[in-house]
Amino acid sequence: MDTFPLELQEREKFPRQYVINAIYTLAGQQFRAWVDELVDRRHLEIAESKQLYIELDPEVAEVFNQSKAVSTSQGSSYNLMKACAKRRRSKKQIQEEALQEEMQQQEIRRKIARIDEMEAQYALVKQKADRVDAIDNAVVALKASGLLKQTGEDSF
Repeated sequence: MDTFPLELQEREKFPRQYVINAIYTLAGQQFRAWVDELVDRRHLEIAESKQLYIELDPEVAEVFNQSKAVSTSQGSSYNLMKACAKRRRSKKQIQEEALQEEMQQQEIRRKIARIDEMEAQYALVKQKADRVDAIDNAVVALKASGLLKQTGEDSF
């Protein structure tokens, strides 16, 4: 467990390959033999259940049996042939997406400029408020020292 973070949430995000490499580094050949046994058992079960046996020359069969790269599922190239795959987009679709992205970038730049403008306005208002606070403090100090006396409600 020293090779993994303490937080369970972080461990769940690890790629499978990282976990396998960490275990193999610690356990060594014993782990590899166990994995090879499971892979061989899985290949046999799939071959039997889907009747995937064929007649081969003994030399070809030996090379095939030593291979661990047997898969009956559709690979990643299958997904690239789907109509929704990005590689199958028309030039018009690509141009439209580029235009939409440019419009989004312009909107972001406009919002950033507006934020900068609002921050500048805020700085001016804060500056004025600080000046008013300084004047208030000075008036209070003058009143406290007796140099300023209040004669009316709002006059001095």
